[in-house]
Amino acid sequence: MKQIIFALISCLILAENNNKAKIEDLKRDNTLFIPGIGAESILLNESSDNLLNRIGPPETILTFKKRKELFKDVFHVQSPKKIYFTQLFYFQKKQFIVFLNKGCAIAIAGFKRSRCDYNSVNLEKGTDYFLFNYGNNNLYTLHKAGSSIYIYPSRGVAIADDKLDNLIDIYIVFSAKIVDSNINTIEKIK
Repeated sequence: MKQIIFALISCLILAENNNKAKIEDLKRDNTLFIPGIGAESILLNESSDNLLNRIGPPETILTFKKRKELFKDVFHVQSPKKIYFTQLFYFQKKQFIVFLNKGCAIAIAGFKRSRCDYNSVNLEKGTDYFLFNYGNNNLYTLHKAGSSIYIYPSRGVAIADDKLDNLIDIYIVFSAKIVDSNINTIEKIK
């Protein structure tokens, strides 16, 4: 019995150390994105003050009187994942946007394809490659005017292909959410 308890505790310690290593890698490497954790060297839930001290000032800061919903108000589609924000930092030269709510980063949208996740899924290889690696489990496909947005709410990542040309035009990292398994995993919303 002691061996089983020791093994379980060892696994928990290794998992915690692995997560800490991933976070430190993410902070050092702006080409790395980790779904549900962060991207562009920024961690989700990081305070705006800490973010600005580490990354520097953005070219544009927008603050909204009423909170906005990312997929509805930015992409004009209805999504199963709701991401509300009241402020955004647009780093035009670095080509990414940080969406904030209550002074904390709640989503990061990047425009550079020279990014890969912790499992070496490279955005430069295109939409089909990304979808093949991430699979259909809890995938929501939203279509609008010749574009598609592919959202994995339970993983905390989405990509968009503007012209359906197999090029990822934007990727979004956000907090993951467990999706009801009774929901159809592929929805098409027009």
